[in-house]
Amino acid sequence: DDDSEEDTNKNGQTMSTREAREQIVPILVSELEKESLISSSDSKTLSDLFAADNAVLNAALDVYDLDGDMAELVDTLKRICSLSTEMLRDQ
Repeated sequence: DDDSEEDTNKNGQTMSTREAREQIVPILVSELEKESLISSSDSKTLSDLFAADNAVLNAALDVYDLDGDMAELVDTLKRICSLSTEMLRDQ
């Protein structure tokens, strides 16, 4: 997959490819849960959304790739979980 290799080299970002995200996101989610920044249900929600290639979650990761602001990423992930929970409740 030459295109993704070019993107990674050109951008120099650690989570610019799906392959990189598949390694990093589970560790990130696990660490956030260990640090009590997210709940275990939030951890499962994020894992499920990532597995489903959720566009909103991917957009949050894209923004993190651009600005490297971990606090903003964590805040956004919490909001995604909150909204996801609300949407499930409303169904």
